[in-house]
Amino acid sequence: MLRSMPRFIDLSIPIKNDVLSDPEGMRPKIQYMTHDSTWG
Repeated sequence: MLRSMPRFIDLSIPIKNDVLSDPEGMRPKIQYMTHDSTWG
């Protein structure tokens, strides 16, 4: 049986747009939405 390697997720840095510690092509792109624009 093959076992996959565990994945570690770094939670020490907040997830937000344009985090300067990330390389240029790997920066998160977050689209913020309000409750009013997403329901119904």
